[in-house]
Amino acid sequence: MLNLLLFISFFNLHDHHISVCDLVYNEQNKSIEIIHTAIVGDLEKALKKDLNRKGIDLLSEANLDENEALVSQYFEDNFQIFQNEKELKHSWIGYEVIDNELRAYIEIEGVLNTENLMLKDYFLTEHFRKQKNMVHYKLGDKLKTKVLSRRLTDLGLTP
Repeated sequence: MLNLLLFISFFNLHDHHISVCDLVYNEQNKSIEIIHTAIVGDLEKALKKDLNRKGIDLLSEANLDENEALVSQYFEDNFQIFQNEKELKHSWIGYEVIDNELRAYIEIEGVLNTENLMLKDYFLTEHFRKQKNMVHYKLGDKLKTKVLSRRLTDLGLTP
């Protein structure tokens, strides 16, 4: 916990922002399972600016339904996966906040194979010049990692 807070403090002091996406192809269910993690304050700043609203508080339990809709829509607008150049419809499962980290859960069902997959990740890149989006993905036996940024938002996913 302390290490995470030091890590977050370091990045906030130096104007660095990072999110982490864990993406796994579930062969048995023929689905792609996604957990996307970001710092709550970064997402709140983005939502406030996008919506021109000041009162967004993702930690507040008073606005759970509204917050769920805001976060879900932000992901829908800024994180897509395509197969053969066709966007795959994702199912929003929900999100939770743990130690100032927002973890969003998404699933894409009906993915029969992992051929010709493309990920487009614009998550927070419009708001933070140095935003990095780390993508860990496992489509077969190997785990791969790529780092996306404002200049590099598209990633061809290969097993």
